[in-house]
Amino acid sequence: AGVLLYPFIASYQPAVEASAGYTLYNATQPPFLLGPVKSAQAGAEIHRCRYTLLGWESDTLVYQESCENAPASTWSFTPPARRGTRASAIPGNLSRIAATANELTLQSKIPYKILTEAGILRSPSGQWLAFVAQHSFGPEDVLIISTSPAP
Repeated sequence: AGVLLYPFIASYQPAVEASAGYTLYNATQPPFLLGPVKSAQAGAEIHRCRYTLLGWESDTLVYQESCENAPASTWSFTPPARRGTRASAIPGNLSRIAATANELTLQSKIPYKILTEAGILRSPSGQWLAFVAQHSFGPEDVLIISTSPAP
């Protein structure tokens, strides 16, 4: 019975995790009750939403979500929040300092993609890197990782 309940009680996990000592936040982490839905989408390789990084306003990431059968929406995320919040407007003068996939300190035991076309952006403080990762052909996640290990 425990095996059958696992998908319904386990929280959703993105395709990648931070290397030891680094911190990773998922701006698109679904609420607890929707976690099993996104986990099932990952297993079935269902890809409903796409994300584009718009830029940073200080240490707050601003990104756009485009999902099937829904208008595009703008979100913001400031680490260490649990998930992004809907933004009423896109702030002006967003910082777009480009970074490369080689700067990401990640590990994974499953196939994944870093969607470089969505952008890999460094925060103005240099403390965070934002990027979009995808489970093989499944759902995407907006992720923010620290640029240096925790003390």
